[in-house]
Amino acid sequence: MRNHFKILHHHLSRRGVTYATALALIGVVLGVGGCNKRAYYEVTTVPVLFAPDWSAVDTTHAHPEGAMTLLLYDQDGNMTEHVIGTQGKTINLPEGDYNAICLNINDRIEVQHKEIFAEATVVAKANTRAESGTIHAPGYVYAQSKTNIHVSGVGYVQHDRATKATKADPAQAGDTQVLFPMKRIVKILHFNFGLTGGVTTHHIKQGGAKGTLTGVASTYHLAGGQIVPGNAGTTEFDLEPDHTAGTLNGTVAIFGSEAEVEGSNADNHFDVELELESGNTGRLDQPENVTDKVTGNEGADGAIDLDGDLTINDPGPIGPPGGGGQAGIVTVVIDWKTGSGEDLDGK
Repeated sequence: MRNHFKILHHHLSRRGVTYATALALIGVVLGVGGCNKRAYYEVTTVPVLFAPDWSAVDTTHAHPEGAMTLLLYDQDGNMTEHVIGTQGKTINLPEGDYNAICLNINDRIEVQHKEIFAEATVVAKANTRAESGTIHAPGYVYAQSKTNIHVSGVGYVQHDRATKATKADPAQAGDTQVLFPMKRIVKILHFNFGLTGGVTTHHIKQGGAKGTLTGVASTYHLAGGQIVPGNAGTTEFDLEPDHTAGTLNGTVAIFGSEAEVEGSNADNHFDVELELESGNTGRLDQPENVTDKVTGNEGADGAIDLDGDLTINDPGPIGPPGGGGQAGIVTVVIDWKTGSGEDLDGK
């Protein structure tokens, strides 16, 4: 090391630099190099908590199904997708402005056009096991969108090159919290039927009662918060027997009715299909127009009860071939109860 200093001094002396000056210059160089061992600060990313806010909805009997998902759009329009759970998740983000959509996604729905915030829609999938044009009931789906999320200023992170440690600077770092006031984007319909005509719940084959509803909206615009017209479908759902009460009951969740769109000529028709233990089957002579009942509640979080009585006449068991017996047609008639279709359950 001493020889190196002598050589350096020799070269500097030839240029008129004194020994003291040379030492001072060397000290400056060593001092700058020594900064590598000191901590420094730089702005990197900001920890942001994204969480659904459930305070405005009642999920007691309508649990969000599937994965709670965040679609996050940066200021350049680039989308990233995150599973955040029902309690939320902290994500480290570069500073900037963001838009976001939060919703739960189950196996009966899909998000289309999700790469663009303003075009993202949630769509009920086609039910390939049923007739053409039949869609799955989406189930209990909750969603909310937010715009102009501003991320800045709290993301200072301390780097120590000597120890290779990285940690948040307590004086500067802190989570930004973004809450989504969740909203149920499906309408809930409860069908409740008493039975008359001699047929009871015990005469109905297991899994042998179902309802169908036409004119159902299949698509919901997430950023706009409304159904998308022109995509009507038919959904079907089970009617379960309550042997104690002697009733058939079914619940279906839909994005809404196409008839709710201003200027639409769409209608909602309900039909019931039965298969009895006798082997006979039947349905309504003509599907019932229930448009007024289905659209009676304008609140997206409301539930509608459609109550009535089913008069079912079974001609009896099918006789053996050649024995004179024949398959009978089960006749089914609905008598709706007064007030059916009003919003009885609130949110």
